[in-house]
Amino acid sequence: MLMRAEWGGCLWRTESKDSGRTWAPAWPTDIPNPTSLACLVRLNDGRIALIHNAIGKIGAFLQRDPLSVWISDDEMKTWSIKRDVLSRGSLAYPNGLVLHDNRFVFVYDRDHRQVCFVEIGLPPVSRAGAATSAPTAYD
Repeated sequence: MLMRAEWGGCLWRTESKDSGRTWAPAWPTDIPNPTSLACLVRLNDGRIALIHNAIGKIGAFLQRDPLSVWISDDEMKTWSIKRDVLSRGSLAYPNGLVLHDNRFVFVYDRDHRQVCFVEIGLPPVSRAGAATSAPTAYD
């Protein structure tokens, strides 16, 4: 699980080995975050997508721009793709899912006035397990 921390500058992580009944103490990650909501989505091919504002500085309130999609092939140990997909404005509160036809979509709040829908074209996974290109946003 990833979580935001007030004025922390990064996302924090914890793990459970008993389906969420108990959790290990949380630790800071190297994933930048301006104290904003992040969303994790398990893709149908097993990879994990992270939708978040990939900026952060400890003790600073930063603009929630850009909105980024990162992809992990190894259960969030590393991120093989780190791509800013949207910019220009306050971009917050992403919530994503994979549709039955394998499309990866999410909604987010733009400037506290508008809810926007985005479809992400994800790169295919190569036989070696790594993606062959970066995601593309269609909003």
